[in-house]
Amino acid sequence: MFSSASSSSAAPATTSTSTTASDTNAPALPAGIVHDLQSQLRDTQARLAGYMERVRQLEGVLQEQKATRREMGWT
Repeated sequence: MFSSASSSSAAPATTSTSTTASDTNAPALPAGIVHDLQSQLRDTQARLAGYMERVRQLEGVLQEQKATRREMGWT
């Protein structure tokens, strides 16, 4: 019974591999808007990568402080 349910749910996935604007009755976005959104996404990803690097640096400083406190007996 489970295998028949999974095979019936797998059939629609193989017949429709992608969703387009016409499939959802939504208007297609102009290429300029898509380009702007992609540019904003790249900028956001770059900023987030920078923030992650700062977090890693702060984590390193925190680990050093914890090690120093253990050595000094301040724990």
